[in-house]
Amino acid sequence: MLKRLIVITGPTAVGKTDISIQVAQKYGSPVISCDSRQIFKEMNIGTAVPDASQLAAVKHYFIQSVPVTESYSAGQYEIDALELIDRLFAEGHDTLVMSGGSGFYVDAVCNGLDNLPVAPPELREELTRRVREEGVAALAEELKKLDPLSWAAIDRSNGQRVVRALETILVSGRPFVEFKLDAPKKRDFSIDKICLTRPREEIYSRIDLRWSTPVLWMRCGRCGRTEIVRRCKPLVIRRFSNISMGRFHSKRPSGSSNAIPVTTLKNS
Repeated sequence: MLKRLIVITGPTAVGKTDISIQVAQKYGSPVISCDSRQIFKEMNIGTAVPDASQLAAVKHYFIQSVPVTESYSAGQYEIDALELIDRLFAEGHDTLVMSGGSGFYVDAVCNGLDNLPVAPPELREELTRRVREEGVAALAEELKKLDPLSWAAIDRSNGQRVVRALETILVSGRPFVEFKLDAPKKRDFSIDKICLTRPREEIYSRIDLRWSTPVLWMRCGRCGRTEIVRRCKPLVIRRFSNISMGRFHSKRPSGSSNAIPVTTLKNS
């Protein structure tokens, strides 16, 4: 019988944790978290890490397992999660449950990621700083000169995409598009992907109830934003204390109701 992975995803505060625990208990599965923030230790601010009773209900993986001072990428998550999935299937599980709202992590497991080169942290920091100070259009123009093929292929208003494409060619000397996958990677298990939904205002209310300060950036106002920054600042200092913030120099390369509506996104 083909093994199966059930992926439960959806927006913040929709109820993924509770539903994933119920589904995991039904199949005798642990919960494999695919949340890019909950994976870090000490990240208790704005992450909605499962509480003690939820963690006791079923075993969870990738919850506060990486020190905040260490780098961790979606590419590394793909490797680690697939190793765990293979091991759990080998131990006798027929169905496993994965849950989280980080789409890049979900895509890493379901479809695989490009084999992109790893950029030095200081380069990523420098390019990110430039996006903030100069605007994404300035870096997109630089990308156009260095890598016109990738410039034409990506969303040039997305700062993260522009930074990723620019750092790729600066590090490797090869166009970003050369690293793109032609087709999703094959998995030896089936994937059922389910998206939980609620009315928008209900989700907003659930978020406001979750925190003493509303966590949605566009709704919490200046006082709320100041409080979030104050509480996060020590983590930021710890995270980047050993990373040089100086300019990176590189030679240019050559060439309400408890019932939650669900939407099944993919069955394979």
